[in-house]
Amino acid sequence: MYHNLGNLELAAGDVHESLKYYERAKAIYTKVGDAAVDKIAVTHLCVGRVQMNMGKLDEALKTTNVSEGLFKRSGSGADKGYMEKYEIFDV
Repeated sequence: MYHNLGNLELAAGDVHESLKYYERAKAIYTKVGDAAVDKIAVTHLCVGRVQMNMGKLDEALKTTNVSEGLFKRSGSGADKGYMEKYEIFDV
């Protein structure tokens, strides 16, 4: 739920409020553990998107790399369709 609220706030243009909701979502998903690793990865990816929109490109790259690592760790293939769109970070 908090993840979706973060998406809504981001769509409304309130990046700071969206980050608060994403952080709440990450805290809940982290308590769930490995069963929620894909959800944690998606939330990190959304935070990276917010950071990129704020012009914090170094932070966005780090956050997106965390997301990619979590997707790889899960091995679920859930990253297909997400990570392909973030090739702009290729250095």
